[in-house]
Amino acid sequence: MFPANLKKCSFLGNISYPLYIVHYPIVFTLLGAWKTNNPDISLSTTIFVNVATFLFCLAVAYATLKLYDGPVRKWLKQHWFMSKREYKQTTAKLKI
Repeated sequence: MFPANLKKCSFLGNISYPLYIVHYPIVFTLLGAWKTNNPDISLSTTIFVNVATFLFCLAVAYATLKLYDGPVRKWLKQHWFMSKREYKQTTAKLKI
């Protein structure tokens, strides 16, 4: 696989779970409220609002990935997935 394709696939893999989590409340809140309040809007406006909502979901998912998911994974990796040697060294420093 080419490096550019590998980066794209890696990005899509990393953002897939945050996108899955954030899309539901955003889509059903924004689009549901918008369609309820604007029942007679043209198709072009509807397409524009749907694309804008999708881009908003991507932005929120990316922010979630960088500001929440990444730091939490790093913390869990440091505190829960230590080798036995690292655990002994850490507990020796803390005198547990």
